[in-house]
Amino acid sequence: MSEQSLEIHGLKPQTRGFTLIELLVVIAIIAILAAILFPVFAKVREKARQTSCLSNLKQISLAALQYGQDNNESYFPVRDWSVTPSQTWINMIYPYVKSSGVYKCPDDSSTALVGIPYTAGATFHDSYLYNNLFGNGWVAAFGNTPGHTGFYSTLQSQITKPASTVFFCDGGAQSTTTAPYVTSSSPLKSAAYILVDPTAAGGYASEPDGTGSGQNGDAAAPAVRHTGFVNIAFADGHAKAMRPEDFYYPNSPWLDPTTGG
Repeated sequence: MSEQSLEIHGLKPQTRGFTLIELLVVIAIIAILAAILFPVFAKVREKARQTSCLSNLKQISLAALQYGQDNNESYFPVRDWSVTPSQTWINMIYPYVKSSGVYKCPDDSSTALVGIPYTAGATFHDSYLYNNLFGNGWVAAFGNTPGHTGFYSTLQSQITKPASTVFFCDGGAQSTTTAPYVTSSSPLKSAAYILVDPTAAGGYASEPDGTGSGQNGDAAAPAVRHTGFVNIAFADGHAKAMRPEDFYYPNSPWLDPTTGG
C-alpha cells in the first residue's frame, strides 16, 4: 500500500531508525579510522618540525660560511676569550643570522639560556651544537689542561671533505663512554653549545650539568630528537638527518675536519 493510500485511511507510514548494533558498528569503524589516521597526522606534524629544524641548521651553517669569508676563511672559536665578557659562537654569527628563533629546534622543549656570562648584550636559547674541532681544537688535544688558554680555529682550506664533515647538529645530550654512546632516551643538558667526541676532552660529553668538580654543562653529544634521527649541518652548507650510531662514536672521521666521514 502506498504512503498516499495510508494517509487516506488515517494511517502514517512508519520510519525506521538505527538499531543499537548498527550504531555500535559505525562507532567501531570511526574508532578504527581514528586509530589509523591519528599516528599518520602525528608523523606529518613531526616531519614538519624536523624540516623546520633542518632549515634552522642550514641557515646557521650558511651564516658560519659567510663569517669565514669575512674573516680570512677562518672559522670562529666555540668561545671567544679575547673580549670581556667572553662570547660564544652563538653571538659571533648572530649578525649573519639576525634572528634568535633560528637557534631553537621546534622539538626542543628546554628554555634554558646560553649567555650568562658568556655573551655580550644578548642571551639565547640554543638547541644546536658547534663541532669543537672547528673552533676550539685544543680542548680535544689537551683535555682542557688547567692553565692552557690557547685555541685555534679551523681554516676552510683545511677541510678535506666538507660534504661529510659534521659542522653543527641537534644538541645536546649527555652521552655514555660506551656504545651506543647516545640514544633518544639519553638525558639532556640544559644549555650545552659545544659538540665533542664521546670519550675525548676528559669525557665532557658524558659529564652531567653542574658546578661540582669534573662536571661540564657546555659540551655535549647530539640530541636524538627526530624519531631516531639527528639533524646535521655539514661544512659545505647542506643539512640532512642521520642516525647517531652512523656518525657519533670515538675518533669519528665525521667529526674531524681533516678527514671527513
